Amino acid sequence: MTIVKVGAAPLLARSFGYLDDSVSPPEWVEGPVIDAYKLANPSASGDEFHVTSSLPSGMLRNQIVNGLQASPSTYPYTLFLSADMQFPEAIAEDYGPDGTGQTSYAAVFSQGRLIHVSGAVTPPASIDLTNIDPAVFAANYTTVGVCEPSMGPYGVAGEQALEEFYGIDTAAAYAAGKLKYFSPIEAVNEAVDLGGGVTGGVQSGFIPSALHYSGTGVLALPSGWTYRGFIGEDYDLHDQGALVIYDPGDTDASDAAQALLDWLATPAGQAALALWGLSF
Repeated sequence: MTIVKVGAAPLLARSFGYLDDSVSPPEWVEGPVIDAYKLANPSASGDEFHVTSSLPSGMLRNQIVNGLQASPSTYPYTLFLSADMQFPEAIAEDYGPDGTGQTSYAAVFSQGRLIHVSGAVTPPASIDLTNIDPAVFAANYTTVGVCEPSMGPYGVAGEQALEEFYGIDTAAAYAAGKLKYFSPIEAVNEAVDLGGGVTGGVQSGFIPSALHYSGTGVLALPSGWTYRGFIGEDYDLHDQGALVIYDPGDTDASDAAQALLDWLATPAGQAALALWGLSF
């Protein structure tokens, strides 16, 4: 049996898997994308994919780099699935085939989309975002949540949307207590669910749409939620990258990780990702 240790962005938890710590002892749960891969590739049926999906991409990147820099090197993950291309590319630049040779090149495996959401609580704890005019939002919003930009691309994109689409000065909004930062990205979603005006809640927030796909290929927000997308804007779509980390003591795991990554780029792999709003 080959165990592949996967460090995955939190938005991939439902599609790729997670560690269920609600049971004792905790159990690794493989997601439907992994199930589809194994069904299409019977030779991989005996492999296990242990997916850590509770940490933002920036923290996963730090763990991988710290391990590669250690003497001797350590390998917390065999496969890195990031919410952006920046983190995998930065690792590959130093440790990939043109560097120390400890990782593969970075490769796009999926694509995510930014959406602005507000919950089902009674206004002004929420705000109707359906086709809202940017000036109307800027004049009437109370609090808005964004993922910590240093930890992942959706925080950067959220700030861009506030600045470029809504015309809001993010530095001034933060100073006024109207812009609130969270990590990981699910924390923004949870804060929106609570609503504005309560401890830990916000009136609206920026999240990847993949948090609200349930394997049907259709965005399915909770009842009463509203949203606005940003189709055509440069912060709308995000290439999400991956790389394989080569553990010389476990080459079978590296091979299994590469096989999964190769399959994700096939039509069958993209079809499986599309059900979770992640295809490109």
